[in-house]
Amino acid sequence: MAQIGSYVYLIDFKDGSEQEVLTKKELQDTVDDIYENVSKIIKQYKLQNNGKKKKINMTLYLESENFSASEYIEHYKSLDKQEYGSNFLSDFDIELINMFN
Repeated sequence: MAQIGSYVYLIDFKDGSEQEVLTKKELQDTVDDIYENVSKIIKQYKLQNNGKKKKINMTLYLESENFSASEYIEHYKSLDKQEYGSNFLSDFDIELINMFN
């Protein structure tokens, strides 16, 4: 079954600042400082050994939408693990979803 290879978090800001591309560690270290200014969080990843170079975007937070954290989590848990990867939704992703939604 496919698993996530490399991934980053794409962060957009309410004030129009340039989008930031952060590793998990970088986001963990800065999330409290940027919390008030975040308008969108996307986890962008590639699957290991799938033979494709396709990047998959997984939206964890979108200021313009009004989804509850449980709706996001249930949606992602229901996706096909063969297509999206067996480990695409991490505990950290769930923490971010709960924090921002």
